Amino acid sequence: MNRVEKKDRRAFLKSLGLIMVLPFFYAWYSVIKVKLRQESYETIKIPLGSITEGISFHNEIIIRKKGDEIRVLSSRCTHLGCKISEFHDGKLICPCHGSVYTTDGEVIKGPATKPLQNFSHDLDEIEGVLIVKSNN
Repeated sequence: MNRVEKKDRRAFLKSLGLIMVLPFFYAWYSVIKVKLRQESYETIKIPLGSITEGISFHNEIIIRKKGDEIRVLSSRCTHLGCKISEFHDGKLICPCHGSVYTTDGEVIKGPATKPLQNFSHDLDEIEGVLIVKSNN
């Protein structure tokens, strides 16, 4: 067998390998695309009357109200996702492993290393609700 035939055979086998991998890549891409679509945002409406001055807990979110300023945080600890439902001495505390956060969501004490996620929100004064865009 001469060198030209070996090169042609190698090129053919590489092309064949690429052609065989493409359907798997396409299937993987399709799954990722669907998954990204599923990770869209959900809209949550919270009655303004249930939002008190200071910290209030509403299912998956924590709301801090200081005068007219409202901040909306995820109630999921960034360490392992436990639900934060405790507020003592001006600090948010994860009941699972003891991570401590400021009311702005910054980490004071680990094991968490990332701040709590902030959610965008709008006030609808006509309906009397706070509209929060949260991850599913």
